[in-house]
Amino acid sequence: MPRKKINFKKGFIALVSVIIISFILVAGAIGLNFTGFYGRFNVLDSETKERTNALARACAEQARLELAMDINFIGKKVVNVNSHDCEYEVYSGGKINTKAKISNIYTYYQLSVDLNTPEIETISFEEVSNQP
Repeated sequence: MPRKKINFKKGFIALVSVIIISFILVAGAIGLNFTGFYGRFNVLDSETKERTNALARACAEQARLELAMDINFIGKKVVNVNSHDCEYEVYSGGKINTKAKISNIYTYYQLSVDLNTPEIETISFEEVSNQP
């Protein structure tokens, strides 16, 4: 009885193809998983930045209130709002710097106010990269 010759090449090609396709699918799944994982932290940082922004603006308003009560006030104060600190520093001529920090994310504002009006009107208000 003659023996049949078995061709192993077709099986080998199929096996290698399955391994390569599986590797590509696993790599894609891991990449998508990390995208979601890091995206979550980006959203958290964005929300924290919004909160520090609001806190620094509130601190600027507190400084304006301080000037409305005492037009000659010059100095630095720290204000605690919901267990988060912001600080403002008032300089002569109506220049105010504010700083707010939440979870190692900082926001700095620099503003100028008109001390000759009873409302202590804001002349300029801008976010700066870091406090000078």
